[in-house]
Amino acid sequence: MVDGKCTKRYPRDFCDETTFDGSGYPVYCRRNDGNTIVVNNIVVNNRWVIPYNLELVMRFDCHINVEIVSYFRIIKYLYKYVHKGPDRATIVIEDNNVAEHASGHPQQFRQVDEVKQYLDCRYISSSEACWRVFEFDL
Repeated sequence: MVDGKCTKRYPRDFCDETTFDGSGYPVYCRRNDGNTIVVNNIVVNNRWVIPYNLELVMRFDCHINVEIVSYFRIIKYLYKYVHKGPDRATIVIEDNNVAEHASGHPQQFRQVDEVKQYLDCRYISSSEACWRVFEFDL
């Protein structure tokens, strides 16, 4: 929420049938059946319900937000998503060599190879690492 308003465009307007707006997004059927409930001093009705598919909810025993998308930019999004590759991280490995100067004070020498200083690596999160360690099927 920002300034007391939901950033996900809720509550949505009541609508008797599913249609598409001018930008290709669906406006789902939300009938006003008169049922309300009070949650944290806010009156909630069908305008606040997130779209769901009952068959998927029952099959996987969890909420799955499924929406229809019919817009030409979806092709670009899917292309980028499929070809994005794994997560990457650029890291630096530094080694500080400390030597003794003739005066008895430590002196630092750094040999820098700027090309080899940065490594382009694949980043694997802890959950991905566990998945691989336990050899679960994909």
